[in-house]
Amino acid sequence: MADERRAFLDKAAQMYDELVAWNWYHRTGPLAELEQELRQRRRQLTGLILTHLLAERSRSAPPPRCPQCRRPMTSEGWRTRSVETLEGTARFTRPYYTCRRCGQSSYALDKSLGLTRAPWSAQVQAVALALAMMLPYVEASELFQALTGIALSRSALHRLSNSHTRDDSAVASQRRGRVRRCGARHGSTSTVAKG
Repeated sequence: MADERRAFLDKAAQMYDELVAWNWYHRTGPLAELEQELRQRRRQLTGLILTHLLAERSRSAPPPRCPQCRRPMTSEGWRTRSVETLEGTARFTRPYYTCRRCGQSSYALDKSLGLTRAPWSAQVQAVALALAMMLPYVEASELFQALTGIALSRSALHRLSNSHTRDDSAVASQRRGRVRRCGARHGSTSTVAKG
């Protein structure tokens, strides 16, 4: 962990120097421009911390038991994964386990972290879905990026929204109602969600 700490501190010092230089060249710009640059750099730095912390968890996690037969699973090697979080992009490797008896497979770390196959953390998905419930997808996508620094296309937001509302007709109905009202507010006569 000492090497990771040193790498983080070196990156933080480098980033500080880069921000001071950036600020000099943009000294007449608005505060919003400075905020945007800081947010982007902060996400890089916190993403690095997150990557180190997840690597530590991955190294120290005990092998899981098969959910079907309860026997210890065997590591079949390490696989790399990236996850977009509100704090930055985390890139980490974790073991891939299989059960030699019944053939079940698992990324135990993903499960313990509450990760799905989606490339976004649960918090990223929650914020994106909240915006998608209130706004048309184009506006939700733009606001999401402005607030989080994460680019999420309107089509990705639409797929994410559909995957979470597929089995919840009340939520889907609420979304359709809000899209109709937003369409009317923006001069559209269409009742279909604009993406």
